[in-house]
Amino acid sequence: KAGDTERLAKLGDLFFSEGKFELAALCYIPTKDKERLNKAAVKCIELKSYRLAAKAYESADNPQMSDFIRQNFA
Repeated sequence: KAGDTERLAKLGDLFFSEGKFELAALCYIPTKDKERLNKAAVKCIELKSYRLAAKAYESADNPQMSDFIRQNFA
């Protein structure tokens, strides 16, 4: 499993560098990498992809931001 999460993180980094932030977030969610998830969530908010942003914040163990997004945008 550790190898899988490393591969997902690398794939997410590739998507992020290509500006495919939603795909990056989907890759990062199973990794539970807080730093990557928070950065991807911000980009998802900019793209108005609020549900995915909330899910990313939730996976980053940031329930306050996740709830805020859900209550105000999603």
